[in-house]
Amino acid sequence: MPSIPERVAKGAALLDEKLPGWHDRIDLDQLRLSSPCNCILGQTWDGEVEHGDDPFFLHANRLFGRESGVHVEAAHGFNSVHSGRAAREEFGELTAEWRRIILARRGGAQ
Repeated sequence: MPSIPERVAKGAALLDEKLPGWHDRIDLDQLRLSSPCNCILGQTWDGEVEHGDDPFFLHANRLFGRESGVHVEAAHGFNSVHSGRAAREEFGELTAEWRRIILARRGGAQ
């Protein structure tokens, strides 16, 4: 698996293609990659969410189609391939990298 910065760069490029300006829609105070609603995909989902719907998976399916799955999402920096403690650590690293990318795109301002 590529490094976290490489994975996040790949995910950011995909969002640039599919959702230009996506980085301006992210609330950095709420950003947590481990949360389906507060992760990158959860915060950029612009569709309807009904009770019980998970915006992360709805949006992942829209972006990736039938190819969606944890390994495809992880390869784009949206998900962890680990479980337990390793997943918590990786989600923290992913959140930090997405935050870094977004702040850079915003010119360093939060």
